[in-house]
Amino acid sequence: MRFTSERRERFLTLLEAGRNVEQSAADVDVNPSTVARWAAKGRAGTTDEAREFAERFDAIRQGDCERLSEDDVRRALEQAVRKGSVTAMKAWLDRYAKDRPPPAERDEFDELRERRRGRAG
Repeated sequence: MRFTSERRERFLTLLEAGRNVEQSAADVDVNPSTVARWAAKGRAGTTDEAREFAERFDAIRQGDCERLSEDDVRRALEQAVRKGSVTAMKAWLDRYAKDRPPPAERDEFDELRERRRGRAG
């Protein structure tokens, strides 16, 4: 998968939240070697995007940045979900859905399906 700007932002947010490189890379569906290549490109000044990524990545790794609280991470993910990011939806479900009890009789997406059927019909 491509290491898009959205994936890079999510990766860095996960690092700021305290996850390690391997966990964060897996959560955004990229290989840790891709992260390393982007950081190396940025340190070499190849592109502005890569440079900005490397600066933030290195600051996080060195502890020179403010860590995000769990509430900050939740808000950032929820904002991305509202904008329609499938990657953020997956991350939110992986991170927070397990905290909720399973639905009694209805699937959590039943209401959404019913609304969509109503629009189509």
